[in-house]
Amino acid sequence: MIEAGSEGPEPPPREYDPHGEGRTPHQTETARLRRSLAELRQGVDAHSIVAFTDPQGVILDVNDKFVELSQYTREELIGAPQSIVHSERHPDSFFAEMWRTVSRGEIWQGTLCNRAKGGSEYWLATTIVPLFDDEGRIERYLSIHTDVTQLYFAEARVRRLAYSDPLTGLPNRAMMLGHLTARADEAARGPLVYVTAEFDDLLMINDTFGFAAGDRFLRRIADEFGRLQAGAGGGSEDGGSRLGRRPELVARVGSAAFGAVFSGFGGGPEEIEAEMAGLAERLGEMLGAAVAKELGVGVEPMIRVSYVPCLPGDGLDGSEVFTRAEIARRFGPRTRGEDGPTAAVFEQSMIDEVRERSELVRDLRRCVAEKRLRLHLQPVVTADRRVVGYEGLVRWADEKRGLVTPAEFIPLAERTGIIIEIGDWVLDEACRILAEWAKDPETSERTVAVNVSERQLRSGVLVESVRAALRRHGAPPERLRLEVTESELHRDLERSVQILEELRAERVQISLDDFGTGYSSLNHLSRLPVQQLKIDRAFVAPVVDDETGAAIVGTIVQLARLMGLSIVAEGIETEAQFEALRGFGIDAFQGFLFGRPEPLAV
Repeated sequence: MIEAGSEGPEPPPREYDPHGEGRTPHQTETARLRRSLAELRQGVDAHSIVAFTDPQGVILDVNDKFVELSQYTREELIGAPQSIVHSERHPDSFFAEMWRTVSRGEIWQGTLCNRAKGGSEYWLATTIVPLFDDEGRIERYLSIHTDVTQLYFAEARVRRLAYSDPLTGLPNRAMMLGHLTARADEAARGPLVYVTAEFDDLLMINDTFGFAAGDRFLRRIADEFGRLQAGAGGGSEDGGSRLGRRPELVARVGSAAFGAVFSGFGGGPEEIEAEMAGLAERLGEMLGAAVAKELGVGVEPMIRVSYVPCLPGDGLDGSEVFTRAEIARRFGPRTRGEDGPTAAVFEQSMIDEVRERSELVRDLRRCVAEKRLRLHLQPVVTADRRVVGYEGLVRWADEKRGLVTPAEFIPLAERTGIIIEIGDWVLDEACRILAEWAKDPETSERTVAVNVSERQLRSGVLVESVRAALRRHGAPPERLRLEVTESELHRDLERSVQILEELRAERVQISLDDFGTGYSSLNHLSRLPVQQLKIDRAFVAPVVDDETGAAIVGTIVQLARLMGLSIVAEGIETEAQFEALRGFGIDAFQGFLFGRPEPLAV
């Protein structure tokens, strides 16, 4: 059932052949339908909603099911334009295309949303068949409908589940990506800017306050974004409230990340850039204040804000805009405190850096698989410079890059999980060296210390990996020393203590590395089953000329003695530092003064 928007083009005249020759397929089918119209009515009325309209869209007849669903009487419907049941859900272009199809004598099929007399909406799967007269002109239209309202709402619920975030109720990442894709295609008609904000402290909030607090935190942020889109908070005519501009869509795009799309900018690229920089920073300040209020006094959330302009002529699609924003957010500045975050704008160099890191990770995986890493050993000496052990430090000599520093590849290995494989290899190599040294009385008392990463500690297999390496080589477990840092232990202290106690049961030595640089050290130290403290290089450097630095070292030494722990000072580079530290009665020393990390032929 349609409404003619205009008279429309008449189909070209066709020669009528009463025997069927020269007819189009549509005319032949129409003739068959007309000959069995009574049979058609009986068959269709029982299962479908039926209406006849004239070529101008005026209703000529309807069946009982049409009357029942529309809530109009037959008298109200007959003679009325079919627009009487329009829901205004469809744009004019929808009906224009429908009219073009049927006016050409073709059958149209699609889904219509109509509105009943009482105001309720219902959805119809619709087929419109043009019926021709004996002259080959369209005489009327037959509309056959099936009520698919329940199916439509079921699909709508599925769409809501697919495109909304169940915790916050905001649109989700898929919805934002689809919106960006659609809007980026329209960028030639005006600039578009996508802004993201991420909170780095969600894990800390969950660990400290519980997951319920983390969920409340996310819902609070979602409320702030929702207020922005609704234009709440008073302000500008365009609904921008506190930001001065209202986003056209906001969404939760990550576990602790939210995104917003802004449009309607005036001016050139520089003006847009300046406005968005200020808008993004105001957004960060607003969100930071909301988080601090939610979590309580003393909490300073770390927020990363980034934005990506999509300007006419850029040729970006939605996926590229989204990816660029994610890259800018990850590589942009991280800030904390009252001044709010600094907004990061995407730069091409970020893509280059991502590609370089991706290649580095790929090559690192290959290097680990092919066992091409090397373990360098740095000596640990006593006060009389006698070597009593070594710290094992992993090195990567790449064919293309040369020597890749640990500062370059260890953080990547941590993020990608490769560090677990590297850690297993380092453990195996250390045990192999200890087994060889055990055969020689001159080296049998030496220890090898290796670093344990947070990933290894949380993997659940560290203890078994250590046991397997010791058994495989027959190495003396009391000569293996595992170094852990305070920051690794504090995230789950109970679990950390359990793991370290299991390692101690294997007679492995535990050393607390970088002591004094973490927090809650005194609270944790009494519970940790460690045998050694390593004084961080940050306290070693000023020990000669700074009285405060010397006092800190003295306090650490006294604390260690009270707890029956041995002490190693690391990062010693000068004789003056060595002499000063030796005066404190420290047990062992490590640093460039005694030797750099070098490969040892074992």
